[in-house]
Amino acid sequence: DSQILEPLVEQVIEKVGKPEAVAADAAYKTPAITSYLFNKEITPALPYTRPRTKEGFFRKHDYVYDEH
Repeated sequence: DSQILEPLVEQVIEKVGKPEAVAADAAYKTPAITSYLFNKEITPALPYTRPRTKEGFFRKHDYVYDEH
């Protein structure tokens, strides 16, 4: 999915002009896409993704599955 964003933005620029911002979901939040948008002077509107683990929190492998 993320590989389609650049050609899509190029089509938008060709047909209607450069957008001020591009909004997309977290799948598009990659360094390459962010860099591409900044180089085009387009503001990326991408969701914040917090780190998956924090110190002091439990992880899946910390638990034992019990069927009873």
